[in-house]
Amino acid sequence: MKQLPKHIAITGIYHDSVIKVLSPLNIYHYGLDFRPKSFQFIPEYQALDMLSRHREHKIHWYFQFEHILDPMILKLAKDVSELGTFQNTFIFSTDHLIEVLNKSSNGRNELTNFLQQENFLLELPQDLFSQDLSSGLLHHLRLARYQMKGLSGFIIPFDLLKDLLHQGKLRPSLQQLQSIFSEMEVREHQASNEAYAELFSSQFKIVLKCKWGDNLYISLFDYLAINEIHLSIDAKVETHYRQIDNKKIVNEIRVVRSNFSHSL
Repeated sequence: MKQLPKHIAITGIYHDSVIKVLSPLNIYHYGLDFRPKSFQFIPEYQALDMLSRHREHKIHWYFQFEHILDPMILKLAKDVSELGTFQNTFIFSTDHLIEVLNKSSNGRNELTNFLQQENFLLELPQDLFSQDLSSGLLHHLRLARYQMKGLSGFIIPFDLLKDLLHQGKLRPSLQQLQSIFSEMEVREHQASNEAYAELFSSQFKIVLKCKWGDNLYISLFDYLAINEIHLSIDAKVETHYRQIDNKKIVNEIRVVRSNFSHSL
């Protein structure tokens, strides 16, 4: 039986009016983008103000950074902890992952301590399975799983899975991704689609990163037990730059939910 996603997270929010609009839809997962070049970038002081205004709400926050070596990560973690207790997860790309792993193997520092304690997700690149990236990055993802106790899951771009499915490479590619698990863990599961989904689900949080209007193939959920869908604010749900179209975003979320009648 397919395991369908349980939550939608709206990422890249830059003011909290959208939270009020989406609360009646039971959307309680939101992401803040701290990447300086992002159109959805939010300064830390505005983010902290937003968290402070919603400290009583049961919101799960995602904090997205360009890469794992961004010096603002530790500052934000400290400032958020001083502000109060929040449910939050950090998001990093895989850039500089090798460098961080090398630092981790050479002893503890403030960053490596952070990566042992704070929940974080790694966003997999669109070209993960290209010839030049595949073996090296997958090897280091395997190391990250054992060296970084805070690593709680992966974010997988929908475009990546869609391309693999069209090329007939989805199953073998996911087998490659499974190599981050030990051989013993893999042997404990039979070679079936449902077992693949079970293995991923039991070990990691799997997030599917989508765009507004993506046609989500239900067949994908035969292969992956996806816990959550992430959708980022962009021009498709804005009236103009950094002005969210409330009616449009509500309608778009309803379209996504129509694909999953028993979840989200």
